[in-house]
Amino acid sequence: MNKKKIYILEDEIITQRVLKQTLEDLNYDVCGAATNAETALQDIALLKPDIAILDIRVKGKRTGVWLGNQLEIPFIYLTAFSDLETIKEAINTKPISYLRKPFNNKDLYIAVELALSKIVVLK
Repeated sequence: MNKKKIYILEDEIITQRVLKQTLEDLNYDVCGAATNAETALQDIALLKPDIAILDIRVKGKRTGVWLGNQLEIPFIYLTAFSDLETIKEAINTKPISYLRKPFNNKDLYIAVELALSKIVVLK
């Protein structure tokens, strides 16, 4: 079975590296990562990941919520923000899950598996 491909939008490089390593340790393929939403959108169109993990507030003009609105693949928010306004805005984009930083490996694994379960397999 092929490893499932995951794309990461995260502007904190240390968090991005830890997330990438954790996902690889869980036997997923991190096919790409970006620190801003516009680059991520371009990368996702080219790399065609199975799911994406998005930080809500990233550097640049666009946010992770903006990116979530553009995607047709399942995605998970991973963010330090948990204020009511941010949560409501994020929920409107229909994420599979919403994880708060710092994440723990078990919650990340569950969120990724839930997202992967939403992939429609066309035969």
